[in-house]
Amino acid sequence: MKNIRNIAVFALLAAAAIGQNEYVSGERIEAGNYREIDVLQLSGSATVQLRPGQEYRFRVLSTVFGRHGMFREVVAPTVWKVSDAVGVTIDETGNLKISPNVQHGTKFLVIASVTAQDPWEKEAYPRAVEQEVIVFDAKQNPLVGDWTQKWMTTCAGKKIEVDGRNGLRMLEFRADGTYAAAVAPFEAYRNYWGRYVFDPKKGTLNMTVDGGNSDLIHLKTQGSYEINNGTLTITGMQLHPNQQFLKPCKAHFTK
Repeated sequence: MKNIRNIAVFALLAAAAIGQNEYVSGERIEAGNYREIDVLQLSGSATVQLRPGQEYRFRVLSTVFGRHGMFREVVAPTVWKVSDAVGVTIDETGNLKISPNVQHGTKFLVIASVTAQDPWEKEAYPRAVEQEVIVFDAKQNPLVGDWTQKWMTTCAGKKIEVDGRNGLRMLEFRADGTYAAAVAPFEAYRNYWGRYVFDPKKGTLNMTVDGGNSDLIHLKTQGSYEINNGTLTITGMQLHPNQQFLKPCKAHFTK
């Protein structure tokens, strides 16, 4: 059991942000194979984001050695609880319920006490695993979600459809104030990531770059935004890391 490591809000490459869609394989780790556990987690994201009135079933996961962003479910006796939060409950199966009146921006921890004891072990060694959860209201932060660029508008007014060569296939804004962008997302791979601040009254958007896997010298991450009929339009920003010859004007995204 020495290879089981405790974790409190593990941040998988910080803002790499793979969200709640973890890459969980069909293979599970059960009694007799607990030595295969790498790092225990409850999610592939630093922060799970949920809406008021939503339910979400947590599972105990183990990272897969050598496969960043890949997980296997751990089947072991688990006691679930949540930190102090009004209107939030979790049952013995890890199913979390959030009351419809929970306020936007509410944060709390889901805590799992996992006892992974193989049959030949004389003693059990429970491990506490924590996961931060944030509740968000889409009306107060309409940027939250996974967006895909569909077209761009040049500064001369010409509409150009885009693909992975000249557009972003993924621009994810998260409720905790982080974002990640990718030309060709694969498992946990992202081109760059960071934090964002927006002003809904002024329509301004400021994205700081905290890290990345590309040459980012051509990025311009301050500009403006608007959302109309499900389309996010970002103006005055250069978000594709390889479009050094195009003047930033308007980029259009849909979910």
